[in-house]
Amino acid sequence: MATITKRKRKKGIVYCAEIRVKGHPSLSQTFDRKLEAHRWAEETEAALRTDGYIGNAPPDDMLFDDALEKYLVEVSNQKAKSTHRRELYQSRSLHYFFGKTLKEFTPTLATQFPNH
Repeated sequence: MATITKRKRKKGIVYCAEIRVKGHPSLSQTFDRKLEAHRWAEETEAALRTDGYIGNAPPDDMLFDDALEKYLVEVSNQKAKSTHRRELYQSRSLHYFFGKTLKEFTPTLATQFPNH
């Protein structure tokens, strides 16, 4: 079921669309126009109900190192230079997880990360 809420922000009004479908994680997206929010909600909910591929969810067999590289290029690269440099530096310590698929990446595995 989709819910659209109107929110006041410093730069004006935005519309937050949230979708909840049993068996799937809840999804939300913010839009400048109410029509865009409704359209996204309808399309996404229909895809969830037909077990379609949603958003930027990576495939389960994607390797952690490939996902990290994609993040550094597509997301971190768009951040402030100092933040991007810090994230590049911090990513070097994550070699413990390289070679593992995202499906294998669990909270238990994360707690086994050696903190030096």
